[in-house]
Amino acid sequence: MKSMILITALLFVIGESAVAQGITRGYSFYGGTYKIDVTQEWNNTGYSVVAGKTYSLIVRGVASTNGTSDWVGPAGDFEIASAGVGFLLPGWPSMSVIAKIGPGGTPFFVGDQLNFTANVSGTLYLGYNDRSGVFYDNAGYFVAFMAISQ
Repeated sequence: MKSMILITALLFVIGESAVAQGITRGYSFYGGTYKIDVTQEWNNTGYSVVAGKTYSLIVRGVASTNGTSDWVGPAGDFEIASAGVGFLLPGWPSMSVIAKIGPGGTPFFVGDQLNFTANVSGTLYLGYNDRSGVFYDNAGYFVAFMAISQ
């Protein structure tokens, strides 16, 4: 119920803002919300992105790599640890939300919001930038909202 209220409020704010400013929205809400399970390396959204189309992701939530401390939002935290060797996306904030297109795709940083144009077509995967193989002790989750350019 809370997620439906949040989605409705998000749509209302986006829609009212565009009308109040007399502008045409460049994005339409896809209607997809995806829970990112931080105990899995990758979460298959089941949504196929198309090469050349532009998408927007908005992500909210908190997670921890050990479930007891260092709770962070989707942008992760460089101060806690910069993702190094063994992380799904080395060189970017650890504990951040990341994505890839297709099961063998190249990971990219999402954080709390990202507008991107897909360079290939395939299924969108969302993940948590942690060391490969040690997701069992993570806690929390993120929710991603998807919009498509018109």
